[in-house]
Amino acid sequence: MTARKEEVTFTNGQLVTIGNTLAAFKLKGRASLGRTWLINHLEDLNKQFNADQLATQKNFFKTDEAGDFIYQANSIINPNRN
Repeated sequence: MTARKEEVTFTNGQLVTIGNTLAAFKLKGRASLGRTWLINHLEDLNKQFNADQLATQKNFFKTDEAGDFIYQANSIINPNRN
């Protein structure tokens, strides 16, 4: 018997929640291995999403020579805002 292949779609903001939910399940054997693989894959996707988000933010906010954001009064300085 072969397994059916299903496709599930969700947003990047849901990666952590889905991973935490999967980790809470009590599974045995192959199901546990599949869950672990999926959680690791979701972690990799979340790391990539966070890196892309940071790169995009650096295009729109001022950074110093080290690439860190410049803060003023607890907020990031946006050079596009007057």
